[in-house]
Amino acid sequence: MFTARNDLCRNSLVPTHSLAKIDLSGGNITISWYNEEWLIGLFNKNKIRIAHERVPYDPDLKDPESMQVILTAQTGELQKFIIKYGNDPGSIQK
Repeated sequence: MFTARNDLCRNSLVPTHSLAKIDLSGGNITISWYNEEWLIGLFNKNKIRIAHERVPYDPDLKDPESMQVILTAQTGELQKFIIKYGNDPGSIQK
C-alpha cells in the first residue's frame, strides 16, 4: 500500500529511457553514453528526422547552445534509429 508521500513521488515521475551502448567483452562491462553533440549535429544538418524536443539544461538560460535533446519518438522508431546509427564512430561520448 502506498502512503500519500509515495503516491506523490510515483505520480511525479516521468518514465524515460537512457541511451547508452553496452559492451560485454573480456569479462568487463563498459557503458558508453551517446554523444549529444553528434546527435544535435545530425539534426542541424537535417540528416535525421526523429521526434524530439530541445529543452534548456538550465531553465533560466534560453541560449540555443545550452539546449539538450530529448528523443520523444515511439519505441519502434527509436529502435530503427539505433540500428541505423548505433555504430557510427561519432555516436559515442569520448
